[in-house]
Amino acid sequence: MGPTWWNGEAIWKAVQQPFPGNLLDIPLYWGSWPMCWTIIGIAVVLLELGYVLAWNGKTFRNLIYLATIAMHAGIALTIGLYHFSALMIWYNLCAWYYPYRTQTSYPIHNAPLGHVAPDAASTVKKASIQYKERR
Repeated sequence: MGPTWWNGEAIWKAVQQPFPGNLLDIPLYWGSWPMCWTIIGIAVVLLELGYVLAWNGKTFRNLIYLATIAMHAGIALTIGLYHFSALMIWYNLCAWYYPYRTQTSYPIHNAPLGHVAPDAASTVKKASIQYKERR
C-alpha cells in the first residue's frame, strides 16, 4: 500500500534490509538508479493484479505463474526469505499449473457413453461419461 511501490522505494528498502540468509547482496551504488527500482516496483504491482488474466487461457496462465515463480525466487535470493518463497511458489503451482487436469466439460462424441470398466482390484466401477482433454 502507498506510493512507495510506484516510486521503487518499497523494493529498495526490501533488498537493503540486513537479512542474514541472503545469497545475493545488492550493492549500495545500485540505489543511484531509481528508474530501475521504479520499474521493478510497478512490475510487481502489475504482476499481482495480473492474476485475473490467468483465468483467460493457458498463454496468460503460463506467463503469470512463470513470472511469479521468478519473482519469488528473486525474493529468496536477495532477501533470504526461503521458506516464504518456497511456500508461495508451491501455492502458485497448485493454483495455476494443471498437469493433473485431464477432463473438461464437453464429451467425446464418437466414444461410447457410460461404459463399465473394472479397476485394478477387479471390481466394477460405476458407469461414467468420458470427456476429451482440452488442448
